[in-house]
Amino acid sequence: MPTRAGHSSDDSDIRTPSRSAEGNPYTPKYLGIPGMHDVNVNKYCIWHCSKNTNTVWKMEYKKACDLTLAEGLDLEQIRLDQDAQFFIDKGVKKGIAKRWVSDVEVWFRDTEALEVSE
Repeated sequence: MPTRAGHSSDDSDIRTPSRSAEGNPYTPKYLGIPGMHDVNVNKYCIWHCSKNTNTVWKMEYKKACDLTLAEGLDLEQIRLDQDAQFFIDKGVKKGIAKRWVSDVEVWFRDTEALEVSE
């Protein structure tokens, strides 16, 4: 197999999922996000909205945020459950719902990096 410059042809660095008891190939680990759970949900929504100019998408993120808070969910629960279908069934657009449940760790790492650099 051809390799790109600076990359080995060794497949040892390829991430392979581990199987959980439920059959989910990826088992997210608890992040230990500090702070108030509801405040973090709002900060997460603001972060998502800051990454988009589309007003409809921003409204969809707000809808996901409102549902999260209304159901008493926090970001750790969202991340561990990975249940985009819940949000889709409640009327959140599919792509937004998928981002909402999958980007928690990205947000957390971005937030950590900002705190370190300040």
